[in-house]
Amino acid sequence: MSDGRRDFLVFCLDDNLLGLALNEVERVYPRVELENPIRKPVEMLGIFQVGNRRLPVLDIRGFMNLPVRSPALDDILIEVVSRGSRFAFPADGLVGTCSFVPEELRECTAVCPGMAGYVNQVAEFEGRTVWIYTLERLFVSHDFPGILVRCRDAVQQADEEVVE
Repeated sequence: MSDGRRDFLVFCLDDNLLGLALNEVERVYPRVELENPIRKPVEMLGIFQVGNRRLPVLDIRGFMNLPVRSPALDDILIEVVSRGSRFAFPADGLVGTCSFVPEELRECTAVCPGMAGYVNQVAEFEGRTVWIYTLERLFVSHDFPGILVRCRDAVQQADEEVVE
């Protein structure tokens, strides 16, 4: 019998713990140096190559209005797919996967109404608050589909410049 548990990838940004449903996460990688194309949208940090795939890496800190920070050894890249586009974003560290039963997940409107347009739910892990997002809310922007297109185009343009 299922107890309705939901699984999340929990990661750090600054001192905050954030969670994404595991079904929204493709893979997690250790942070590596990114290719920095000459022409890229401001929302894009660079290009991450894994095998024969080249993924745009979005600036999650910029989307969340967090200060810029230098990469550290325990940083990770999280690969996701949204609106048919595959991309990655960096995080300051990986906590791991966590399972929460429905009773442990509180609606953001009940806990922090001011964050309700951004955060879906709130949970607690080892005495700390975990802000549960969906990709749509993590990368909240009226032009997110356009950003994904511009990032994809920047990767294609960088590929063409290498060929020339």
